[in-house]
Amino acid sequence: MKDKQYPLDESRFTICTVSYGHAAHLLLNLQVCRRLNGTATDRVDWLVAENGPDGLDNRMVNTTAPFRLFAGSSNTILGASYHHADALNQLLTGVRTRFLLVLDPDFYILRCNWINDIEQYMRSHGLAFFGVPWHPRYVENYRYFPAVHCMFIDRSYVSLEEVDFRPEVSSSEGSMDRVGWQFNKPTSSYAMKLLFWLRLAHRWRQPWDTGVRLYRRFADQSESPSECVIPVFRVSSEWQRSLRSRIIEAFLPDKLCYVPKRPNTFTEVGFRERGFFQGEIPKIWEEFIWKDKPFGLHMRRSYGMHRRDPSSEFEHLRTVLDGCLAYVGTQAQSSVANTLSG
Repeated sequence: MKDKQYPLDESRFTICTVSYGHAAHLLLNLQVCRRLNGTATDRVDWLVAENGPDGLDNRMVNTTAPFRLFAGSSNTILGASYHHADALNQLLTGVRTRFLLVLDPDFYILRCNWINDIEQYMRSHGLAFFGVPWHPRYVENYRYFPAVHCMFIDRSYVSLEEVDFRPEVSSSEGSMDRVGWQFNKPTSSYAMKLLFWLRLAHRWRQPWDTGVRLYRRFADQSESPSECVIPVFRVSSEWQRSLRSRIIEAFLPDKLCYVPKRPNTFTEVGFRERGFFQGEIPKIWEEFIWKDKPFGLHMRRSYGMHRRDPSSEFEHLRTVLDGCLAYVGTQAQSSVANTLSG
């Protein structure tokens, strides 16, 4: 379904990103993008909404091409996820291209020529959506559909009028109430009683976060097909499953399980085990594989920030990226680590 209001420019490519003091990540991401895509980067329009308040360190200001700076969202009452999603919705007003990528500032795509290749892949496979799923450790969120950390959209299948990134929330006296439970609770009182009796009611998850409206609207839709790359999920190190848990999960439906049941939707073999990078990658960072090669790395800067050292992490990130890109085999003469060191 084509947009009624906006044309579909086939010659250019749009990236939409919301920043909250992520200027350093965006500049590094641009360096990585240029190194991997060469002249294809020249046709990129990178729309950035700065959601950080005045005075916040590392805000995006006075940007130059390919960045175009938009005012961020002023809606902070309903929480960080809504604030982020509202800014994404505002960025959609600037999109004129057929292909759109929604990308977190700290998500780094690690494939040569990915702009042209993913465009061609989506065309040839008739995909409306392509990208990374929520990592399986975030059990409350939806599965098997691209998340807004890295989501490609072909607007020849999806109208911007249908795209809404906002989570499902309701406002009550200036606070945010998650309403996912109301959408997903068991319709049968018997089913609910059985879950309580088995002490499994906590497993009935409540997807509500950024992108859930898109999931409900487009997941499993034959007219708007989607595809996800594979997350690295080391189950044995992330979740110590007891015998009871293993037995329970063997009989429960997928939506009540911590470990995804669909085949080939995650792997325990990550970058280091595959020889993509020889050093240490923090467990909290998310690795993604596509066609048995690195697809992307999500640093997840906002997760547990009070326990992390941003400066040392950023230095380590540059080392990891440089090691991964060396494996990818780009022809750049200088390393990412050296590019921004000055």
